[in-house]
Amino acid sequence: MNPRRTSGDAGRLESSHRLSKEGRRVAAARHADAKSRILDAIQKIEAIIIRNDGIYPDTPDGKVSVQVVLKVADLSPAYLEKDRPNIRALKAEVRGRLKKIAEVTPGNVDVIRKKIGEQANAARAETRKVRQAYAEAELGHAQTVFELAEARKRIEILEKENADLLKQIAGRKVVPIDRGRRK
Repeated sequence: MNPRRTSGDAGRLESSHRLSKEGRRVAAARHADAKSRILDAIQKIEAIIIRNDGIYPDTPDGKVSVQVVLKVADLSPAYLEKDRPNIRALKAEVRGRLKKIAEVTPGNVDVIRKKIGEQANAARAETRKVRQAYAEAELGHAQTVFELAEARKRIEILEKENADLLKQIAGRKVVPIDRGRRK
C-alpha cells in the first residue's frame, strides 16, 4: 500500500521542521551561554590562584576539577556529562585548561600547608615589626609629652621671676648704666 499524502500531512511536516529548527537554535544559544560562563569561571579561578600564590583556597586540597568549574559557572554538575558532540568538545577543552592550571598549582596538601605556613609566618613577622614600631612611637610620644610638661613648668617659673623683677624695679628710678660711668 502506498499511502497518499494529504495537504494536512504537509502542513504538519513543515510545522515539525520549523519547530525542530527553532529547538536547535535555542539549544545552540544555551550552549553558547554555558560555554561562555564556563570559560569566564576558569578565568575567575585562574585569577584567584594568581592572587593566592598558586593555591585555590576554595577546595580542601587546592585542586581545581570540572565540578569546581561548573560550580563557579553556576551550572549543573551534570552539564558536561551529556553525550553530545558539542558538550564532549567543551568538556575536552575544560579538561585541557584544567591540566594547564594543575601544572602550575601545587595539588599536594603538604605543599599547600607549607605555602600557607610561610604566608602565616611572614604575616606574623610583619605584625611583630608593626607592634615594635608602635611601641617605639609610644615611647617617643611619652618622652615628648614629658619634655613638653617640663618646658611649660620652666616657662611658668621664668614668667614668675620676670614678673617679680618687674615689680622690684617698678618703683625705682632707673638710671642708665652708661651715664654713671662717664662721670
